[in-house]
Amino acid sequence: MSEPSSAPSAQDALECIRDSKDLGSHKMKNQNDRISWCVLGAVSLCVGSIAPSAIAQDVFETMMYSRSGVSGGFGWAVAVDHSVVGIGAFQGTGIVSNSGMAYLFDVESGEELLELFADDGQSGDRFGRSIAIDQGIVAVSAPFGRAGAAYLFDLETGQQLRKIVPSDGLANDRFGASIAMEDGVLIIGSPWNDLSGASAGAVYLHDVDTGEEIGRLVPEDQASSMNFGNAVSISNGVIAVGAISDDELGLNSGAAYLFDAMSRSQLFKLRAGDPSSLDHFGSSIDINNDLVIVGSPQEVGVGSGSAYLFDVQTGEQIYKLVVDDAINGDRFGASVAIDDHYIVVGGINAEGQALGSGAARLFHTSNGRELSRLLARNGQSNHRFSNSVLISDGVVYVGDNNAGVLYAFERCAVDFTFDNIIDFFDVSAFIRAFIAGDPGADFVEDGVLNFFDIGAFIGIFGNECS
Repeated sequence: MSEPSSAPSAQDALECIRDSKDLGSHKMKNQNDRISWCVLGAVSLCVGSIAPSAIAQDVFETMMYSRSGVSGGFGWAVAVDHSVVGIGAFQGTGIVSNSGMAYLFDVESGEELLELFADDGQSGDRFGRSIAIDQGIVAVSAPFGRAGAAYLFDLETGQQLRKIVPSDGLANDRFGASIAMEDGVLIIGSPWNDLSGASAGAVYLHDVDTGEEIGRLVPEDQASSMNFGNAVSISNGVIAVGAISDDELGLNSGAAYLFDAMSRSQLFKLRAGDPSSLDHFGSSIDINNDLVIVGSPQEVGVGSGSAYLFDVQTGEQIYKLVVDDAINGDRFGASVAIDDHYIVVGGINAEGQALGSGAARLFHTSNGRELSRLLARNGQSNHRFSNSVLISDGVVYVGDNNAGVLYAFERCAVDFTFDNIIDFFDVSAFIRAFIAGDPGADFVEDGVLNFFDIGAFIGIFGNECS
């Protein structure tokens, strides 16, 4: 980029902000020079006056615990809907000891709101193994009670609304091993279901309002021991299902499937581009709009793990995620989550604060670039931090069920270098993003990059991240 005739003064910067088309006597050789010169002046003018104390801020972090202080598997499962986060504790004490619990917390304050438990819970049911929230309803599964079950609760009151069981369930089907919910439809995985073969698996669809079964999914190539339904997710009417033990490309290499929720028809079968036996591809899965991320925690060596991103519209693999410092047994990919901008992948046995304490990695969806490594505050060996992960509204939730904690990490919006420190390197990165037309610089989210975005950046830099 060529240089402007002189550095922008405070007055020049203010004139740029008022009218980006009029630069007075300054002549730019091209549009990028003009934009760069104005942005540099505007940002430098305001950022330069911010006190140094406001320019070093760690990632915002909240820790959520059950009031009882007893772990009980708290943090094994997590779901968020707007202002409420739901947390499963499958070994908690509900009606009886070890029947399982679920908790609702306020997203902003981190305060516990309600405790949920099954009104007919039995020891070992593992209520809280999976959880989903949508349109004022909380769904919590208990897959270890005979065939398994799912329970629906009112989000506001915590009142149990109904219990859902399979119409044809048998003992140990693990109905409820995974659940997801969207637009009044509850999706329930039953990976040990035997109706199409021993442990072939199935996925059930139920109407949330009535509790009635409205459909069932099985893959076109279903076979025994696939464990179809070990993981499920739904977005915009497309259901993603993991089949951890699919053998098509090798013993327990694994697979994933996409289905149309309305027609129940199979859209695609997803496979790793480099499959091998015992990969367990499909152990975890999450779908968001046109992208689906699939975990393969046993892949690469002996369980260092990986994750794969696919295009929902074509079923084609976009890229594969691995970490350079992974070692055997890390199980990177044991948990995954995705939103419009970021992917989170958990490595439950990765070295964090201690050997095998676990770690989560944050990646940019557009290119798979690793952005951050998230750790437990006081991680201990074998705590399995990142056994559950979720990302919603820019907040990353990471469970540590052995410690009985759910962490909520919120990256400051102006941390453009993703190093969890707010400094002038972020200013430089923002300027580059603005000039390049990166949507990440659209701070007012109107689809246009202009000086309103610069003003929003400056406001956050000087206030919200201090």
